[in-house]
Amino acid sequence: MEDDTAWSEEKAFCLIDAYRVREILWNPQNENYFKKNLKQDAWSEIAKLMSMTVEKCNSKIVSLLSSYRREKLKEKKSKGTGKGASETYISRWFAYDALKFLDDRNTPRKRKNTESLHRSDLENTADQNVFTPPVPPNECTPKSAKQTRRDDNVLSDVMGILKTTANKLDNSIGQDRTVWI
Repeated sequence: MEDDTAWSEEKAFCLIDAYRVREILWNPQNENYFKKNLKQDAWSEIAKLMSMTVEKCNSKIVSLLSSYRREKLKEKKSKGTGKGASETYISRWFAYDALKFLDDRNTPRKRKNTESLHRSDLENTADQNVFTPPVPPNECTPKSAKQTRRDDNVLSDVMGILKTTANKLDNSIGQDRTVWI
């Protein structure tokens, strides 16, 4: 591997391009973004491509990202109220346009409307005429289909026992009334 610590603009553009292609390193919406081993693999690919160590490539990206944030901040501050077009800062830093792909990485994903989901859930449970106790927030865990079927069977067994017990109580109360009357 090359021990050259100097980064030419061409080499920096090559690094930026390799970084941009591997979304796992910079895009929090990527499904593998939080998988450290896959990120390490991506950095290894970049290091091999650049003929440098992972540490040097990572360090250079960190430096480039820091400079990009600085340039963005200068640009934002120059666009205040009452400032003319001539006072607006326009970055001339060599990598500014190459790193613009990072601008929308923190835009939120489209979410489902939970209010309409909640309403449809209520309508579905009202049709079933089955009481399901609310789940405390700390116990919310996804259930497998097998576990749900088991829970439904247990619930129907419990309902059967309750109905049988209620019938026996009604019958015994009815018998007791005849004795008391």
